Amino acid sequence: MRIEKGRVMLVPLLLPAGLGVIAYCLLQAYKGMRRSSVVVRKSRGLYWTDGIINGHTLTFLVDTGATDIVLNQEAIELLKPIPHGTDTLSSANGRLEVQWTVVEEIHIGPLVGRDICAVMVPGAVHNLLGLSFLEKTRFHYRDGNLVLEQ
Repeated sequence: MRIEKGRVMLVPLLLPAGLGVIAYCLLQAYKGMRRSSVVVRKSRGLYWTDGIINGHTLTFLVDTGATDIVLNQEAIELLKPIPHGTDTLSSANGRLEVQWTVVEEIHIGPLVGRDICAVMVPGAVHNLLGLSFLEKTRFHYRDGNLVLEQ
């Protein structure tokens, strides 16, 4: 095995019995360690990103303080999600009754979340990308940008 221009290449070698399997397993482990990442844009001190749900592109405010994805009225009308129940949420604006659903798949660039809890809040100004998705990523700040990795 050799590394060439950032790629791992298998080089035919005569290895003692068993070492070829070990080399192959190490290569597979290396491939699994590669991460996809997204740099989220900052505007007026807030982080925004586009996401795709059911083929529809939505803009999300990244909110590490939100427990779930929040879908506003426009998103609800576009996606027509199936409600799975109701819940009472505590927000900065007080308590409110909401319906919740499950987003089968959401794409944020190359990052993918499956079976993610979302709440439908018709009065929400923005769609929020909350922890129900973010906890499936590693997120950190670098040079003033928010970086999401998976």
